[in-house]
Amino acid sequence: MEVNVAHDMPVKCMRASEYDYYMPPQMSKQDVQLELPISKTLKHVIERSRTLSKNVIIDGHQTGQMAVRIETDAVAIRSFFSDLRPRMENMEDEDMNNSASVKVDAKKLAMVLNCYNVRHESIIMCLVHETNLVICVTLAPRATGVMTFFIPCISMDESDHARGGG
Repeated sequence: MEVNVAHDMPVKCMRASEYDYYMPPQMSKQDVQLELPISKTLKHVIERSRTLSKNVIIDGHQTGQMAVRIETDAVAIRSFFSDLRPRMENMEDEDMNNSASVKVDAKKLAMVLNCYNVRHESIIMCLVHETNLVICVTLAPRATGVMTFFIPCISMDESDHARGGG
């Protein structure tokens, strides 16, 4: 039996002695955790946004609402996603009213959202207000594993908040 594997990203095996160099970054508790829709709508919105703006702002609410917005001198566009499934891992009941906003590089986010092309069971987006965006992909079947992407945020300025951020 022969198995061919193709990688979009380079994959390299590491020694156990190197594990400490690749530990996940220390993070604050997530403010918002939402399960992304099964459809590729979000991926398409981000890919189209890249042509208009270098950055996108994501406003998420633990109630299951999310908005993706881009703002330039020429245009302001906002796409709304509703009825997303809030996830409550490591969260308390009072966290249901949480909201968070993050500003990220649209190109990096589009690259991460290529995970929609991989067979998966769920994609969870975790937002830490103005600090981190983490995307966790549970691969199918469940025993296969999890991919976790840490996307650094860009500092939001006053105009980002004034136009409708968190």
